[in-house]
Formats: sequence, C-alpha cells, structure tokens
Amino acid sequence: MGRVTTPSEEDSNNGLPVQQPGTPNQRTRVPVSQFAPPNYQQANVNLSVGRPWSTGLFDCQADQANAVLTTIVPCVTFGQIAEVMDEGEMTCPLGTFMYLLMMPALCSHWVMGSKYREKMRRKFNLVEAPYSDCASHVLCPCCSLCQEYRELKIRNLDPSLGWNGILAQGQGQYESEAPSFAPTNQYMSNHSHFPSFILEGLQVIHVGRGIVRCKLTVTHHVLNEDGTLHTAAIGVLMELMGAIAIYSAGGSHTSVDLNYSLYSTAKIQEEIKIEARVVGKRSENLNSAIIEIRREYEEELIATGRLWMSLLKTPFSLNVKHNGVDQVSKL
Repeated sequence: MGRVTTPSEEDSNNGLPVQQPGTPNQRTRVPVSQFAPPNYQQANVNLSVGRPWSTGLFDCQADQANAVLTTIVPCVTFGQIAEVMDEGEMTCPLGTFMYLLMMPALCSHWVMGSKYREKMRRKFNLVEAPYSDCASHVLCPCCSLCQEYRELKIRNLDPSLGWNGILAQGQGQYESEAPSFAPTNQYMSNHSHFPSFILEGLQVIHVGRGIVRCKLTVTHHVLNEDGTLHTAAIGVLMELMGAIAIYSAGGSHTSVDLNYSLYSTAKIQEEIKIEARVVGKRSENLNSAIIEIRREYEEELIATGRLWMSLLKTPFSLNVKHNGVDQVSKL
C-alpha cells in the first residue's frame, strides 16, 4: 500500500513530497516557467554560426564604382559573381542573361541571388547575417550583390577580371615572386621547386605529443594551371606536418618514405585542415605518422598519407671554424 504524505511533511521539504526509503523515485516534468519569475519570458535564441563578412551589407560606399554599376544593371554584377563562384563553368554573359530574364518574371531574380549568396557563405564559412539569404535578396538585392562583390574582391578574387583573369593574375604573381635562387631557409625535399612561402598563412591550431593540427588558406602560390591545389604542395605539407608530429614524440629522425593518396582537391581561397599523428612503430628505430588533409567547412577528405622516419642513433656533426680553430658542432 502506498503511504499518504501529510501536509507537515510537504512543508518540511519546501512543498515537495518526501521520498520514502524503498519507493521508486518518481520524477515529474515541470515547465521551466513554473520556477521562473513572473516577468520572465523564455526566448528562442538563434545563434549565428560562421565568420563575419569583410564589409557590412550597407557599406556600398566602400566600392562606389561597383555600387553605381549594380544600381543601373544589377544583372551584370550578378553575372560576374556567378562566374567566379562557379569557377568559370557559368560565364558572366550567361549569368547576366539568366538574372535579367528572371527580373520581369514576378521579380524572381532573388531566387538566383540567394542561391549564390548561400553558395558563397558555405565556401568561405560566412555568417548568415544580418538577414537570411532570401530576405537579403528580396529586400536589398543591390546591396546584397555589392556586398558579395566586395567580399570576393577582398579575397583576391576580383569578379571584374573573370575566372580566367583571376587564374592568370595568380600565375603572374607566382612567377614574379618566385626567387631565382634557393633561399637559405627553404624547405628542401623532392618538391624543392616550391619555395618556402608555400606555407604562407599557415596557422597552428594544436600541438601535442605525437599530434599536430594546422589550417591553411590556399593561395596562388600552390595552384596548378587549372586553379586547383598542386599535388606537389600536398606532398610538401604531408612531409612537413608528419615530421613535426614525429619530432614532438621525441628523438631526432630522418625521413625514409612517404606515400599518399588523393581523393579530392582544393581551390584558391579555400581553407584546408591538416592533421598528423603518430600511430606506431615498425621497430625501435622506425616511427610512422598518418596525415590527413580535409576541407575545413565540408570536412571532405582531400588526401591521406603515411610518413616513415628513422631514428638517428647519433646526432649530426658539422666541422666549423671559430676564430680559425676547427670545432665540432652537434645538431
């Protein structure tokens, strides 16, 4: 038989029934508002996720020439943006014609505009603010196009050049910046034709014992002729990150083998993540690390590889002269 709770027992427990020994714990779901103050209102907070835009939605004065052009012929600005976002698959004239064709049709041009705005946000991991993609192109189509145009231009993807012009500009910068001699701090490997600025913009996220995580924005320095991440650049990143992971576990090593497989690629201004971790030893003197390269936003696998390094039993020794006297320097 169940036991009846008296009012005195309820008062001693702040109005709640006293749990008797041996009886199952019965929990009741009570709305949060019952314990909240009378003036409390529970709000649904929608947290925006992503990086902020380089300029605001209404900062059209930042590029006055583009603002005037977009006000007069917004279809041209859309065509330029679409060509860059589609990496040349859709040309500027075709995008302009499609946008112009949809403008009289119940003002449905916002469908195309919001679609490419969402595509840009996903590519660069941008926040959906201050309005949603659809609302931005329904209420402020010209301001939205101007903001997207400026975002690409700030990221060295000037829509006015077209996709082929962007690739040509990147190739020209690479040739002009490439040194005619190997710098002293150049990372030498089988891919030594890549100068040390291949690591420009590399950010170290985490370094621990036997593991390292980094992030890199793809620049024109590491592109193929078709605008994708160079295979040799992937090899350099894998060898370098794998070596750092093995060195962090202790000891001096030298590379003996690197093999990797390619599954996808990355393009200019895309961000990639590199993770290298020590996975085991084949013998006392042979360590290995697994390296993975992925796109940061979509987590799509670009390449995986494995680096083997041999432990050096004796340190390097160099004969150097100090004040004319031969000395041995250990590394």
